[in-house]
Amino acid sequence: MPKNPSSNFHVRRDYPKGAVVAVIFDGSRFLTIKRSRYVKAPGAIGFAGGGVEPHEDQEQAIVREMKEELGIAVSPMRRVWKFRTARGVELNFWQVELLPGQTIRIDPDEVEMFAWHTPASLRQQHNLIASAIPFLDCWEAGEIKLQSPTSKSAT
Repeated sequence: MPKNPSSNFHVRRDYPKGAVVAVIFDGSRFLTIKRSRYVKAPGAIGFAGGGVEPHEDQEQAIVREMKEELGIAVSPMRRVWKFRTARGVELNFWQVELLPGQTIRIDPDEVEMFAWHTPASLRQQHNLIASAIPFLDCWEAGEIKLQSPTSKSAT
């Protein structure tokens, strides 16, 4: 797993077990969300995800978060990267696969909209969440290996 470029930060208390981030990749594009105005970092564009609850492991959290935010069922494939934000939150990036027959139905309390972005178009978003940049840097440098999806992308 690639080394976290930032490592000397305190652990944030509101996410004692860290957070999970869903990497849904169709071979050329990433599924991204624009956060609603009701959540942390409102209006930011990035990957879907959220905090790991005290009773869950990371796999359970990523499945729950995708159901809550996007209304989709996913299968966690593997953790592909770990990153600690400047605010001290440990983000665990998981590649997940959409289960067959999924249609995205966003929860407007959490997500304003979703989109499929190539890495280049994602980098052009003026409100891209900070953690997406080092992820893309590591992926483009070949430090993060993503498996080819076996199911079709959700719409």
